[in-house]
Amino acid sequence: MVQRTRRRLCLGSAGRAATIVALTLGGGFGAAGPPTLPLQSNALEPMPLGVFDSAAEMAGEWLVVTGGFTRELEATPAIQVRHDVRGWRPIGTQLAAPRARHTQTTLADGRVLVVGGVTGKLSGDSQQALEALASAEVFHPLIAGSDVIELAEPLVGHTAHLLPDGRVAVVGGGWVRLFDPAEAAFTEAIRLARPRRRHAAVLWDRPDPLPSQAESESQRGEGDEPAYSLVEQELSIDLVPTARGASIGATMEPQRVETRAPAPPPAPRAHRLVLLIIGGEGEATVEEVDFAQRCTRLWPRQLPSPLTEAAAAACADGRVLVIGGVEAGGDESTGRTWWLSAEGGIESGPDLELAQGAAGAALFVDPADGSVSLLGGEERREDRISALGGGRLIRGGERVFSLALPRTAAPFARRCWIRFDARRIAAVGGYRFVASAEEAERAGLPIGVNVRDRVDVFLLPSPIGGD
Repeated sequence: MVQRTRRRLCLGSAGRAATIVALTLGGGFGAAGPPTLPLQSNALEPMPLGVFDSAAEMAGEWLVVTGGFTRELEATPAIQVRHDVRGWRPIGTQLAAPRARHTQTTLADGRVLVVGGVTGKLSGDSQQALEALASAEVFHPLIAGSDVIELAEPLVGHTAHLLPDGRVAVVGGGWVRLFDPAEAAFTEAIRLARPRRRHAAVLWDRPDPLPSQAESESQRGEGDEPAYSLVEQELSIDLVPTARGASIGATMEPQRVETRAPAPPPAPRAHRLVLLIIGGEGEATVEEVDFAQRCTRLWPRQLPSPLTEAAAAACADGRVLVIGGVEAGGDESTGRTWWLSAEGGIESGPDLELAQGAAGAALFVDPADGSVSLLGGEERREDRISALGGGRLIRGGERVFSLALPRTAAPFARRCWIRFDARRIAAVGGYRFVASAEEAERAGLPIGVNVRDRVDVFLLPSPIGGD
């Protein structure tokens, strides 16, 4: 009898004010590139006031658009509100201060928090700067008036993040400021290891790294005795002399082999909600904010160079994807991507074939299949800023598709991109400067400043599309 054992192994910033009037449509993506998926879209009825560099979010059944620059290139205090059935309401409420390039966050009770930004008028004069705002406002979109909150410093190029407990974390300057809706005030602050401006940031349900094999062996302990198992029995045959000749004697001798007891299955990975901050002006560092411990931690590894205006998204596989931005050493956008892992690793991501790069783009994770869509953003060069003419879809972490926007929606930049619902993305307003009669005829727009007064709604590709 033989018993055997077998084993198997398994595995946007104020510094751009001087160049806004020269913004034009770029060439978009080249003819050769990833497979193309056309985006279906429709435009909502005209807004009461066309704007760009505004902020927007859904507040229940309402789309709320605040501030932005108008066709006169002036910041506006207008609050524009649209119901999905009844359409746009007349502008009946305003912010306390005209502002653009601010953040906007919808609170759990339907109120809206806007923070920072700039005020004033854009100009081609490079010596003229917009005024940064050191204030925030809380208001209800259907009720006139707002509560103004003074800040310790102006905030531009900051980010705001709604936490599960209803608070809002605002990242900018040297702090993470926590806004408490119940108090209608910033009640707490966590000091950052590095000042941040024009950074990327994302809330991340961070998987704690699994222990390494060496750690697992060390945790086993010196007192653990090895297990023994019978893996084979051997037949031993002996010839025994007798008076009549020889007889055969047979015995079974067990072979005892030392084996290690099978390792217990790994425990499920714990998760912690953190805020991951990537880059910023003069910064190549990655910083992690732990709200439970009220502290931050710099990652040992850094990006290849300082990075501003990148986009980041927490993906379904537990990693964070960082795309584009402007790298140090120039004003040119990059098309590079990086994967950030829970173990603190920073590795090159998929090649999106963005020859001119993308800065200030928006990323959206599809809840159905975990794919990531890149939309909006600009190509940056020293002498020009051009709106991207399309987008990218990353499926399965590596498969890349080009997203083709309709020509009626593509020519505009400086739009506010938001999630309209589970399957649709909305682009609010936008800007384009038309310099010549030839360009005006080709684009179907008048010469000069063009500010879009529409919201374009795009349907994300279906989970089975593009295969």
